[in-house]
Amino acid sequence: MTNYSALRDNLPCNKPEEVVYIPQVPPQKNLKPQHTMLRSTPSMECNTDPKTEDQYWLRLYSTQRQWHPGVVSQLSSQDGVKGHEGRVALIKFQNDAKPSVEVFTNLEKLRRHFTDPVSPHAPTCSRMFVLEGLPRNFIHLLGSRLKVPPSFFAEHWVKPGEFVGSLLNHTPRYYNNHSRFTLAFPKLHWAQIKQKPGERKDPTYLAESSIYTELNYITLFGECKDPLWSFENMSFWRAGKDADERWDGKLDSFFVTYLNSLYLHLLALLLVDPPLLRVDPPLKNYIIKAKSRGNVPEYREVEPKDPNLLDTARDDITQDGSWYPPFPEDIATETPKMESMFADIVSLYPFRQCQSDSNPIKSLDAIDICRQLVLSAWTARLRIMEAEVVRKQFYFSTRVDPSDFNPDTWLDKSWTRAWTERDFGGLVRAKNTLEATEMRLFYTIDALKRSGDSHAGKEWEADAWHSLQIALQTLKTRVNLMLEAYTQSVSVRESKQVGFLTSLAALFVPISLIAAVFSMGGNYAADQPKFYVFWAISLPIMVLACLYLFRDSMLSLLRKRFGTSVERRQGSEDRFYSKV
Repeated sequence: MTNYSALRDNLPCNKPEEVVYIPQVPPQKNLKPQHTMLRSTPSMECNTDPKTEDQYWLRLYSTQRQWHPGVVSQLSSQDGVKGHEGRVALIKFQNDAKPSVEVFTNLEKLRRHFTDPVSPHAPTCSRMFVLEGLPRNFIHLLGSRLKVPPSFFAEHWVKPGEFVGSLLNHTPRYYNNHSRFTLAFPKLHWAQIKQKPGERKDPTYLAESSIYTELNYITLFGECKDPLWSFENMSFWRAGKDADERWDGKLDSFFVTYLNSLYLHLLALLLVDPPLLRVDPPLKNYIIKAKSRGNVPEYREVEPKDPNLLDTARDDITQDGSWYPPFPEDIATETPKMESMFADIVSLYPFRQCQSDSNPIKSLDAIDICRQLVLSAWTARLRIMEAEVVRKQFYFSTRVDPSDFNPDTWLDKSWTRAWTERDFGGLVRAKNTLEATEMRLFYTIDALKRSGDSHAGKEWEADAWHSLQIALQTLKTRVNLMLEAYTQSVSVRESKQVGFLTSLAALFVPISLIAAVFSMGGNYAADQPKFYVFWAISLPIMVLACLYLFRDSMLSLLRKRFGTSVERRQGSEDRFYSKV
C-alpha cells in the first residue's frame, strides 16, 4: 500500500482529509456492445467533489514527478488566475445532425455540466472535450471525471520541436494510435515584440503560460528576422475498454454504461496549446527573454501586427493560402484564422458533415478538421523555409547590388565571390534544422499512421502528407548543393590566389633581368649618363604587366563610368543589324 501522507501538503485544498489508496481493479469482462444511450443521469455521475479531484492530483503528482518533473512543478506553482486561464469546449456528435459546440470558461459551469441531471429524452451522442492549455483546476475536474491517465497531460507538456534529444523526445508508441497520440506542428505568429530603445531582438523567447512554449525569432539560416514562430502540440485521448488506462482502476456506473456502448459512441479529450495573443482581459500578452540574467525574468510585450503594413514583396511570411479547406467548396463557411487552434476548432466544427448510425464516428473521424489544421500549419512553415532557401541561393549565386546589375556580366562572377565563415555557419545550421524538422514531421505522420499499410483518412490527405515529405527532401537537397558549392568555391578561390601570386612573381622577372644586365657598370650604372635607359625599358614593362593583372578591375570601373552610353550604343547597333 502506498503512503500518501508525505504528499498531503501539496493538495490544492486546505481541508485536512484522509487519503486512501484505491487498489487496482481488474477490468470487467464479457461487456457486450448494446444500444445504450450515452448520456449522464444522477445515478451515473461519478463523484466530482474536491476530494475526488484532490485524489487525482495526488495520483498525478506521485506518478509523474519522476518522469516529468517540469509539468508537476508548473502545475504546483499555478495560483490565482493561472489555474483558470484555459477554456473547455464540448463538441457533441449527434446522429443526422451537425456537431454542436458549447464553450466553458468557468470551472463551476463545467462542473455543473457533469453534476446536473440530464433529461431522459436527450438524444444519443458522442462527445469530445477540447481543453486549451494545462490549467490545474480544469485538469483535476476533467481528469477525475473522464478517468484520463495522468501521463496524458504530462506528455503534452513535453517541449515540442527542440533540437537536443529530438530523436527520442517524443511520445512513445506502446499504445494504440487510434486511442491516444500527440501531433507536433509549427505555428506562425503574426505578432511583433516591443523592444527597449536600442535593444536588439533575441533569437528565443519564452511564453508565460501553462504550456512550455519557446518562441523563435530566427530564420532557417540563423538570422534574427520575421516571422515569429514556435512548435505546438495537439494531444488526443479516447476512453478505452482497458481499465489499466484509467487513473484509479474503478469501474463506476457511468463507465460501465459507456463501455457497453463503445462500438457506437465516442468519449474523447483533445488538448491544444493556448494562443500567443490571448483574448482574456485578466491575462496580459507578455513573453520572457530567454537570456534573462539571474533569476529575474525580463518581460517584453507582444502585440499583433497591422495587416495593412504587410510588405507585398515579403508576403510569403504569412499563412495565407497555406491551409486546406476543411469542407467542400459548396459549403459557405469562414476560413480558419490560424491564430488560435481552440478558436478555429470552435468556429469550424458546427459546419462539419452530419454523422449517421450506419457510419459511427471513430477517433480519427472526430479530429478530421484538427488534422487538416495541422496539415495547413506544416504547409505554411515549409513555404517559409522554401522562400528562405531560394533567397539564400540567389544571394550566394549573384551578390549583385540591384543598382549595379548588368544582365550581360552578372554571371561572370557567379559563385566565385569570397564566402565568409558566417555563410558556412548558416548553411550548417540550416541543414541541422531541416534534419530536426524532418524528424518532427515523421513523428506526426507516424502518429496519424499515414505511412506504411495504413489506409486511415482520405487519399488526398495521405498524398498531402507525402508531398510535404518530398518538399522537405527537396529543401535538404538545395542546402546540400549550396554546401558543395561552398567547398568548390573555396578551391576555386585558392587556385585563383595561387595564380595571382605566380603572376605577381613573374612581374618582377623582367625587371630583375634588366637590373642584372645594366648593373654591369659602365655608362649604364647609377649616376652615369645612360642610366635613363634602365627606366625607359622597365617602366613600360611594369605598366603592361599591371594592365594585364588588374584588367578585370579596370573594366569594371569603365563599365560603371561609361556603362549607360556603351549599352545605348550596343542597343542601337543591335537594332541596326536587325533591320539589315
